[in-house]
Amino acid sequence: MSAHFQHQDWMGTERARTTYNGAVEGTFTSLPFGDGLTTTSGTDKDASHFAMLDHDYEDETDHAQFRQYSEAQGHWLSPDPYSGSYDRSNPQSFNRYVYALNNPLSNVDPSERECVWDDGSYDASDDPDTGSSGGCAAAGGSYVPPNIFESVEGTNPGDWSPNASATIAADWTTPAVTVSASLCPGPVASTLTGAAVMGTIGPPAAGAQALAIMTGHVVTLGYDATAGLNFGTFGGSVHGGYSLAFDSQQNIALISTTGAGGGGFSGDAGISLQLGILQDTSVLSIEPMSSMPSLSFAAGDGTQVQGGIGLDGSTNAGIGLGAGFSASANLDVSQVTILACGPG
Repeated sequence: MSAHFQHQDWMGTERARTTYNGAVEGTFTSLPFGDGLTTTSGTDKDASHFAMLDHDYEDETDHAQFRQYSEAQGHWLSPDPYSGSYDRSNPQSFNRYVYALNNPLSNVDPSERECVWDDGSYDASDDPDTGSSGGCAAAGGSYVPPNIFESVEGTNPGDWSPNASATIAADWTTPAVTVSASLCPGPVASTLTGAAVMGTIGPPAAGAQALAIMTGHVVTLGYDATAGLNFGTFGGSVHGGYSLAFDSQQNIALISTTGAGGGGFSGDAGISLQLGILQDTSVLSIEPMSSMPSLSFAAGDGTQVQGGIGLDGSTNAGIGLGAGFSASANLDVSQVTILACGPG
């Protein structure tokens, strides 16, 4: 057996291979997103080329630890579930399938993640129970790419630590009460309830599920009713409604929300069907009981448009029936009931 050495560029893409004594066995070129791989000299004896990913020649995709990458399309085949990678100053970060922010000449896209706990301890990225977004979220952890984790904390990807760290906890976690996976209905009940929800609501539920998979975030579908009392141009209002919540792991929950607020009003009632996107990446990580300040608006006589945004960045928009215009600051209280848990 003899030694062979790979020579890689900044992304980990193999450009040459040599023997132990420096003889060149092969050289390779490719385009920035891994497409157009060409053996320019010698022979190709290695399936790992682009960014050190294992290439599958049957379906022409590359295997990362948690996602598949398509060189032909230049993006991942499933969304990035890590919400911490959003950057409001960079629109590319809102594309959850994009590879290296669409700039592989400068950036590397991490493919592994750490599960960080509220006390600052963390599991290995290949942990069989928490080494995925769904498993980590269901257990109550925060899912973080190891390359980012390493650059901030100075540890190595794949490392784990049972030791509490206030610094790591402050960097990656936020205080929250997490719904335990033990609150999931059994597999039979989950299957029956999930089928009933998808079958009863039909295409809207399927669309919400697809949007959850595409964005990597929890998507809600439901209704909200508002009633207000005017005092000149100002007044107060109360509102309430129910929503079904879907995530990419096929978990489903029912969220009931009530709230009250005050602001500028020229109307007094409205009801709308609403679609929302939460900051949570899993239904199982939503707080079972929570309160959240939010801003909302409604406009229109007859057909009315409504929308809102929570302090955590969660958004909703809807259309329904109402009268007048309102813009208010609210305090909303929500309660979550898990209806069905996915097979994962």
